[in-house]
Amino acid sequence: GELPDQSVSLILTDPPYPAGEQELWSDLAKHAARVLSPQGYLLGMSGKIHLDEVMGRLSEHLHYRWMFNWPLPGQATRIMAYNIRQTWKPILCYTVGSFYRRDPLPDTIPTGSQEQGFDAWQQQAAPGRWLIERLSPPDGLVVDPLLGTGSFGLAAVQAGRRFVGVELRPDRFKTAAERLADV
Repeated sequence: GELPDQSVSLILTDPPYPAGEQELWSDLAKHAARVLSPQGYLLGMSGKIHLDEVMGRLSEHLHYRWMFNWPLPGQATRIMAYNIRQTWKPILCYTVGSFYRRDPLPDTIPTGSQEQGFDAWQQQAAPGRWLIERLSPPDGLVVDPLLGTGSFGLAAVQAGRRFVGVELRPDRFKTAAERLADV
């Protein structure tokens, strides 16, 4: 079923980065504009090569607020097209309403060592939990519409939040469901 309007406190997701996938960001922004509460946030992890297009697509329906730095543990990823070693990824922060925080929030997300991989594209749960705890209320609903193997769902449940995730690939969904069942 559909999520009710203005029912979501936080969308935390990691859409695909390759060229030709940017339309997902437009769809994400459109749906986020409907489901996010006035105090809610969309946090999307993005690659950097198509960052200008991603930000343009999110701005079709939402307001840009900030970019967080998600450090990448271990060896840097080599971006062959530019011969650059990437050591961090941006987490783009957009809202439908205003952005105000009472407590200061650093814009570099603490990360630990790389977690055991369930998938080549898996993200760490701990930095996701750090964001969830700081940007959603204790009774908030966290959504990941591109669930993958469930790292952000795991983070939401560990943070005591309600969670909804969507994943189209059955193998990834099965892995995510097993990981979430353990908590």
